[in-house]
Amino acid sequence: MCYVRYEFNNDFHEDMLFSKTLPARSTGEPIFKALNEYMQEHEIDWEKCVGFCSDGVRAFTGRQNGVVATVKDVAPDVTWTHCFIHREALATKGKPSKFKTVLEDSVKIINFIKARPPNSRLFSLLCDDMGSEHKQLLLHSEVRWLSRDKMLTRLFELRQSVLLFVKEINEDYTSFLVGDMWLSILAYLSDVFSKLNELNLSLQGNSLTLLNAHDKIKGFERKLGLWSVV
Repeated sequence: MCYVRYEFNNDFHEDMLFSKTLPARSTGEPIFKALNEYMQEHEIDWEKCVGFCSDGVRAFTGRQNGVVATVKDVAPDVTWTHCFIHREALATKGKPSKFKTVLEDSVKIINFIKARPPNSRLFSLLCDDMGSEHKQLLLHSEVRWLSRDKMLTRLFELRQSVLLFVKEINEDYTSFLVGDMWLSILAYLSDVFSKLNELNLSLQGNSLTLLNAHDKIKGFERKLGLWSVV
């Protein structure tokens, strides 16, 4: 999927340019070929491209055959930027081991309940009997960078229902849900990812400029010092 941002009537606009299926090997060459074919088909001059934003995978950033290098051959004035939100997703992979462990344990608990239809139905009935505000947990996907916040928050809100359920079905997960430290880290991760989501959503939109995005990120970095834990 390729999105384009442009100026029209003294305002910024953002639309999907096109969506194409790539071959099995999504290397730089076929990605650029799809871009170039669309540009030629619609008679769009590459020199009008002044900015190119993507994630940092090798297919895009390779010095010789990467998409960025190939685009610069046809649009010498183009400037490449690494997607802000993707950089945050990469940064979270380097989190301390205790946080990583709690996140992995949370995913295991949720998958045990949510990914199995019988367990999911029984858990929904249990939540209904307990008068819980929510009836289901939420799955987490690595592809969806904004999903961790909602997934962790929902697990924390339904922790009592989850504890009762795993006591009856699988006691291996009980030790997590009765540990004060584990629950404290779960609550902390829920809050942090919630704040990250707020930042990520604020970095999207037609009216956002690079200067606005820079200010928002720098402001968030200053706040991190207040939320840090020992």
